[in-house]
Amino acid sequence: MSNFQLFKAAFIKPRMLYYASQKKLPRVFLYMLFLSLVMSLPMVNQSYKFFQTLQQDGEKIVKKLPEFSITDNQLTTSEKDAGFIYQSNTVVFTFDPDGKRTKKEIEADISDLTFGIAFLKEEFVLVLPTLNSSSELLDTNVISFPYSAPQMSDVDKAFLTDVLTSKNNNLMIIGVTFLIAIWIVFFSFLFNMLILTFITNLYSKFKVKGLRYIDNFKITVYCATLPVFLITVLQLLMPTLNVKNFILVLTLFMYFRIFGPPLMTGNNPPPENK
Repeated sequence: MSNFQLFKAAFIKPRMLYYASQKKLPRVFLYMLFLSLVMSLPMVNQSYKFFQTLQQDGEKIVKKLPEFSITDNQLTTSEKDAGFIYQSNTVVFTFDPDGKRTKKEIEADISDLTFGIAFLKEEFVLVLPTLNSSSELLDTNVISFPYSAPQMSDVDKAFLTDVLTSKNNNLMIIGVTFLIAIWIVFFSFLFNMLILTFITNLYSKFKVKGLRYIDNFKITVYCATLPVFLITVLQLLMPTLNVKNFILVLTLFMYFRIFGPPLMTGNNPPPENK
């Protein structure tokens, strides 16, 4: 069966997903990349809304910013007492060249629906809202970059002004965020599927003979199709909904539908592929 046929089967004939065991691994990984793209959509949607809001706050932030640069892997400015905190309903922006604040304090500033952006003395910190799909997918809501990172060496007021006020740059950043999100989600998804396959592989030993671990891995991946689309739609409609581990539980449920409930004994193979 083709990937498209298995995709349709996930919605209308789940038991046909048994034949995913016959797929070659490259096509399975390609399908996983497709599901990763779908799971990344809520993160990109949130990023788009965030940058739209940030533009409104950006002009106010830029007015408070002094001239600064990254020198010897540290945030430096010639002005004294130049540090400040800007807070709105959606973002808490911290500029701290004097090293008065810590990453833990920045994280503590953030509420359920507030982003945190902080230029600390020795690192840049981004804190995602604690109630959103992004932090669930990334397994953490705090992302930091030390100023020793090559991409941080050219950051100064002119660069930050361009980022905070230019629509074109925001679209580019959203695009880059999308690409990064796909790969982060892909590897997280791969890890989760490998772990979940230990359960499905053990279960299949009591139901169907001849299925190897790799066969169960392929079936498990395609069983995630409906859960991925269902959870993605819910996250798009309700970004604050906590759906962590729902995909894994629903995927397991879909797998059980192929071979029958766990309490049933004996082999219960799927229907013939016609």
